[in-house]
Amino acid sequence: MIVLGAKLRLVDWPKKRSTLVLGYKDIYAAADHVPEVCLAQPIGLEGMDDVLIENMKKKNLHLQSIKLLPEGKGWLLCEFGGETKEEATAKAQALMSRLSGKPDAPT
Repeated sequence: MIVLGAKLRLVDWPKKRSTLVLGYKDIYAAADHVPEVCLAQPIGLEGMDDVLIENMKKKNLHLQSIKLLPEGKGWLLCEFGGETKEEATAKAQALMSRLSGKPDAPT
């Protein structure tokens, strides 16, 4: 394969970050909320499901971190950045507030 051109979007590297973990009934409900989550302009967004978590438990990987997950069987990890920790956290809290009033709101 020969690449003749590429298009990319450069983003600032924020000094401080906050991560919001949203818990859903399953990974499909989490996927349904991705477009709305993207409106909040997170600097990172990852999804994972209960299959990954069960495999981690079987291998005794990160058991203490698994206990921190909100209820659900599907999760979105939304990372926000800012000049200060307060700014990054405020962005995460704003998204959670907006989602909390929706049907199938995440935990």
